Amino acid sequence: MIWSIIFSVPSKFEHFVLNLLTGRCCGIYYYIFVYVQFVILTPLISRLIKSQYAWIGWLITPISTLIFRYIFKYMGLTILSANFNYFFFAWFIYYYMGLYMGNDIFKPIKKEYMYWLLYLFSVILSITEGFIWYKAGDFDLATTQLRLTSIITSSIFITICYFYIRNGNTQNAISKFFVRVGNYSFGIYLSHILIISIFKRTIGNTNIFPINAIIVLLVTAGLCYCGKKILKKYSWIFGL
Repeated sequence: MIWSIIFSVPSKFEHFVLNLLTGRCCGIYYYIFVYVQFVILTPLISRLIKSQYAWIGWLITPISTLIFRYIFKYMGLTILSANFNYFFFAWFIYYYMGLYMGNDIFKPIKKEYMYWLLYLFSVILSITEGFIWYKAGDFDLATTQLRLTSIITSSIFITICYFYIRNGNTQNAISKFFVRVGNYSFGIYLSHILIISIFKRTIGNTNIFPINAIIVLLVTAGLCYCGKKILKKYSWIFGL
């Protein structure tokens, strides 16, 4: 079976097994394949963080994104470009940030307004790039989170969240909101596609950003909260 998968067109069963192993059976399950890679690589990444070459870690995702999502796509290597999200280096910067922040290595600057100015600028830049790709007829690059400006925007927003959680008062509304969303983030991730599908079938396709994103976030977070209250110690089974 293995040889036929590699060297020939797989049967329906083999195609199902292959999709299951790589997370293709569901649009959001690619994270399983990626997470396994990070579990294996974590000891090496930890050593990189502690070394004099730690700066290299911040370049892995931007450089690989430039190669896979831009250069390879321009060269017509669509198979490599379209499957970029299944490789660890596509998401490396976020995992790297997590290790930095989780181990209190990352030291954010104290000027709060600087983060919001940078975030506003990055959002404008990301929207501009998305609009350019949309006009060019490339809907994939127009909407994907795996393009350079989207990665920059997401990284800055993560830094903002970390700033409030680390420096904010525990009773501060913003800090409490970020902590609560973070605690339910896995459940939100697992359920957001289902909620979006239900909305499309009931109230139609609402694509007014950021209203659609805020609604989905609030609904999924609310469901996670209720699920955790009902299931209690068994809530972890459902990723809550």
